[in-house]
Amino acid sequence: MHPFLKWPGGKRWFIQRHADLLPKVFRKYVEPFLGGGAVFFHLQPQEAVLGDINADLINTYRGIQRDWRQIEGLLEHHQRMHSTEYYYLMRNVVPEDLIGQAARMLYLNRTCFNGIYRVNLKGEFNVPKKGKTAVIIEGESFEAISELLKRAELLCGDFEPLIDQAAW
Repeated sequence: MHPFLKWPGGKRWFIQRHADLLPKVFRKYVEPFLGGGAVFFHLQPQEAVLGDINADLINTYRGIQRDWRQIEGLLEHHQRMHSTEYYYLMRNVVPEDLIGQAARMLYLNRTCFNGIYRVNLKGEFNVPKKGKTAVIIEGESFEAISELLKRAELLCGDFEPLIDQAAW
C-alpha cells in the first residue's frame, strides 16, 4: 500500500531503498511526524498512533478513515471540474465539513506544485497550480486505506505528548 499524499520530507525513498532496516515485530507503531505516512503504509501495523501538528493533514486522514466513499466521490467531481480556474477557486474556498476539507486537501495536493503544503500568515493555502491533471490515481483503494486507518488513533498537535505514548 502506498501513501495517498505526496509530502515534502516524505519517506517513500527510504522505503524503496531501506525497508529491510525496519522492525518486523513491534507492539504499537507511533509516528509523531505523519506527513504522507510512507512508513505506516509500508508496515501496515495492527495498532498505531499517528500524529502531526498540521490540522489540515490530520483532518484529511480522519476524513478517509470515516467516509472514504464520499471523499472518492468528491475527488471524481474535482477531476471532472479540474482546470486552472477551478484550482484557484478550490484553493480559496475552505469547506466547513470534514469530508469536504479532506477531499479539497487531496485535490490541491495532487494538482499543486510538487505536493507542497504552504500557508500564508492568514493560514490560507497559497501554493500555485502545477501542470498535473490526475486527481484520481488508477489502482488506488481508499477503502483499503480507510480500513488500515481504522486501526490508528489520529492526533493533531505537538510531537512530545505523542512520543510519550511510545512503549520503550
